Amino acid sequence: MSFISCKTFTPRARNKDTSSTKELIFNGSFLYDEDLSSVTIIDSKINGDLLEITVEYSGGCENHDFNLVFNEMWKKSMPPKVSLFLEHDNGNDQCESIIQKTVQFDIKKLKENSKEVYIYLVGYSKSIKY
Repeated sequence: MSFISCKTFTPRARNKDTSSTKELIFNGSFLYDEDLSSVTIIDSKINGDLLEITVEYSGGCENHDFNLVFNEMWKKSMPPKVSLFLEHDNGNDQCESIIQKTVQFDIKKLKENSKEVYIYLVGYSKSIKY
């Protein structure tokens, strides 16, 4: 017995990240009070002018949103150093699945005054050369 069909089935990727690249937020009056236990930064890398951050968090039922904020404080060093803060809005998600996602941020504005910048991502142990 065989079945013939004119329609093909394309399986959907599971837990695929469909987020777009977001701009780095400049906020000189930013005060960081984020609970760092709500998200874990697994890895980060520079890809051109994009900072790609792989995060892990619990959830699975609601949309989670991330922003990257620069408090406009440049450390006086050569090359300059900056701290960036990852904000995580969990959408009031009460689910407990472990989700891993890569979020991208356009950081090219950090190089407007310098050819090279060292980035300290709060909650991540490695500095990032950009």
